[in-house]
Amino acid sequence: GVVWREAPPPRALPSGVALERAAHRADFLRLDLLLRHGGIYFDTDVVVFARIVNHIGSLLAEHDVVVGEQPSELSVYGEGFSETSGVCNAVLMAAPSSPFIQRFLEESIRHFTPGCWDCHSIKTLTRVVAAHRAGGGGSESLRVLSKRAFFPLSWSRRHVFRIFRGDGGGPAGW
Repeated sequence: GVVWREAPPPRALPSGVALERAAHRADFLRLDLLLRHGGIYFDTDVVVFARIVNHIGSLLAEHDVVVGEQPSELSVYGEGFSETSGVCNAVLMAAPSSPFIQRFLEESIRHFTPGCWDCHSIKTLTRVVAAHRAGGGGSESLRVLSKRAFFPLSWSRRHVFRIFRGDGGGPAGW
């Protein structure tokens, strides 16, 4: 699309630290684009069901920023590969020029650690949300959706199969 041609992903941070992984480049590109244009960002591995799509308009009408919690798959689902829970950047919705997104971008740049997969994408975002909730967010409205809003299933084999079942265990039953 047009946005990708206009905004190639960054190869390095302003400090000169290289962004070697494509996922890290995407992390910083999404924040830059959301800051400049606002909008809705979904990771490519996010499966969107009608349940949340039907509420996006009202969420954005009521809140300047919408994010979602990520469960620890081991603690919530009893299986999986990630023990990190917190607010994640797999789904971000924001108004243009959002001070919250600006803070998240600045903190991500400040605390970026190349070898740490989820340091800025989950841990930094979780800290920025906590600071916002503690009164550092000004008048900007932030909505943090529960773990089940964006992550009703894990990527475990058992849950992936549930997506395609017709017995109420998949999207048709939600």
